[in-house]
Amino acid sequence: MKRIILLAVIILPFLSSAQTLFRSGVFLTHSTGQNIWGPNGSPTSIPQEIQVYNTNHGYTGSQAVSMVRQSWPLNPWDNEWERWHRIFDGEDPAANITPILANNKIVVVKSCFPSSAMTGWGQPSDTLNRTVKSVYNYKWHWRSIISVMAQHPENFFAIWTNAPLNQANTNANAAMLAKSFCTWAKDTLAQGLDPVMGAMPPNIYVFNYFAKLTDANGFQMPQYAVSSTDSHPNAAATALVAPQFVSEIFDAAIAYEQGAAVLSVMPAMQQVTSGSGTAEFTITTALNWTAQSNAGWCTVTPSGSGSGILTAQYTENTEVPQRSAMITVSSQGIADQIVTLVQEGAAVVLSVNPQSQQIEAGSGSAEFSVVSNTVWNAQSGAEWCMVTPAGSGNGMLVAECEANSGSSPRTATISVNAEGADPEIVTVVQAGGGTVLSVSPVEQVVTSEAGAAEFSVTSNTAWTSVSSAEWCTVTPEGSGSAALIAEYHANPVNVSRTAAITISAAGTPDQQVLLVQEAAAATLSVMPEMQQVSPDAGSVIFSVFSNASWNAVSSAPWCSAEASGEGEGEISAVYDANLSEDDRIAVITVSTANGGPGAEVLLLQEGLVTGVTIIAAGDFTIFPNPSGGQVRVTGLSPAGSKARWMLADQAGRLVKSGDVILHNEIFLDMGKPAQGRYFLILKSDSGTQWASLIIN
Repeated sequence: MKRIILLAVIILPFLSSAQTLFRSGVFLTHSTGQNIWGPNGSPTSIPQEIQVYNTNHGYTGSQAVSMVRQSWPLNPWDNEWERWHRIFDGEDPAANITPILANNKIVVVKSCFPSSAMTGWGQPSDTLNRTVKSVYNYKWHWRSIISVMAQHPENFFAIWTNAPLNQANTNANAAMLAKSFCTWAKDTLAQGLDPVMGAMPPNIYVFNYFAKLTDANGFQMPQYAVSSTDSHPNAAATALVAPQFVSEIFDAAIAYEQGAAVLSVMPAMQQVTSGSGTAEFTITTALNWTAQSNAGWCTVTPSGSGSGILTAQYTENTEVPQRSAMITVSSQGIADQIVTLVQEGAAVVLSVNPQSQQIEAGSGSAEFSVVSNTVWNAQSGAEWCMVTPAGSGNGMLVAECEANSGSSPRTATISVNAEGADPEIVTVVQAGGGTVLSVSPVEQVVTSEAGAAEFSVTSNTAWTSVSSAEWCTVTPEGSGSAALIAEYHANPVNVSRTAAITISAAGTPDQQVLLVQEAAAATLSVMPEMQQVSPDAGSVIFSVFSNASWNAVSSAPWCSAEASGEGEGEISAVYDANLSEDDRIAVITVSTANGGPGAEVLLLQEGLVTGVTIIAAGDFTIFPNPSGGQVRVTGLSPAGSKARWMLADQAGRLVKSGDVILHNEIFLDMGKPAQGRYFLILKSDSGTQWASLIIN
């Protein structure tokens, strides 16, 4: 624990009848200090220079200055700055400095050259490890050491800067860091310019040993070292430093003894809590002084004489920001000393009530009461709820809410924040509106081909949909307003069909729309296209393939083929016996409803002497077709065979006939039959062929 020694009474060392003298002391050294003490092979030493100093100033008897050297601290042999920090804080049980202070008016402390083996500029976290040799840590050590020294105005202290290292024993970075620290100690700290420490206490003197023996780069100059590898100071160093040591330190001590115009206030800054209380500053001086604060909440001891305690009394800080009071201590003929009292801000207060507000589905607002002692801001987690964005201190937070078009209640979470406080979370719960469900259009008509149709669902809730037809599938569910897609297969039949689509949502009647798919175009084919039968009575079957209703009728009274059906079916053609020698033809006409496609097939019944088989229908080509009555026929086979050709009308009547020798191409002159559709039939020993011919 740091040794804090506060003055309970005003000390008036310079006004007593027997003046306190600061003319004798102790030099606490290790090896470097011992060499400088001398003579160390030099023509002088510190004891010799003390004799010269007394002679030159005419000091004799009790007025003469004197000093002894003591190897200290010991066990361990360590005088690094971190150890001096512990020693002055009273935390080193092996090195109690109190007896030394009690027995010596002047105390000179120093470290040896290992202190110059510095590692970096450092940072605040270095203080967690005192042994880190950074500029930051060294400044921290010195400020602490000097703060304790200042609490002992009955002593005068001299503190040496670092002992330097030879270039062979260090590196450029460490030398530069050591030089930077020592320059700060002498030119900033000792001059009262350090923003943390403030004014330098008058009972402390910085002896810049480092600067006396180093070059511009911070290396110890070789002419002052025992050798290139031994950084201890040699005789030349002793001869240079000893006279300066004696004159600088004793001049400063005697100036302090004689009450030179000095005024010191320590510490430079104190930080206190937000509650009311008092803080004490130590004034070291031999002069009369006055003090005043620039803040109404901080009052100070108005005046005093000589060294003593200045008490600052402060009121409670109810505001969150910290505040500062500048305390100015003045004495005639000397610069004012200014110290600062920094008071922490009050703990942040933030509360919002009530925790939750409920509003109707329509647009509206809700209010919350904010209790705070600082600035705050608010954010809503829902776009439909806008809130007062910021405020300061106590106030009202207003939440403006849009109408809820949905059927379900909704919640907006509002976060109120202030720096230094946990967020306050409140909610606005808005009721849901009535369920809305409509679908448009009510009906859509689509083609017979496969595809998809889109219905528009307007809603504020979740909904489902179902189709009444397997050929139509729909979007099974949705939420809110959205598109409902109905996908449908191709319609294979010549009849339109309808799918009823039902859309349902809780709390409202079902909605139904229709998808009407047009009939497919009628199709019709009858197989085979021609059948050849014997002269005997009988019957044959023609197969009908269609997607529509159809009717069949025969053109010949000797053939009965009346039939009707829908889709696929059969036509039974019943024919009488042919008692003539001539072939005859019955044309069976199949028609579909509503003007759809038709088809014609032939039933060729042989005469009594004919017995050939059908080769095929339409295996040859007629050109031109339509024709005026003269045509070329190609694609005939077999070439060279005899054939009979016949031209029959749609009723199966024989219009014209003749004989012909088959070639790959033949010419037929059929005269000038009436305009209309005819069947050209070629019959040979190899079979019968036929094709349709238009006469125009």
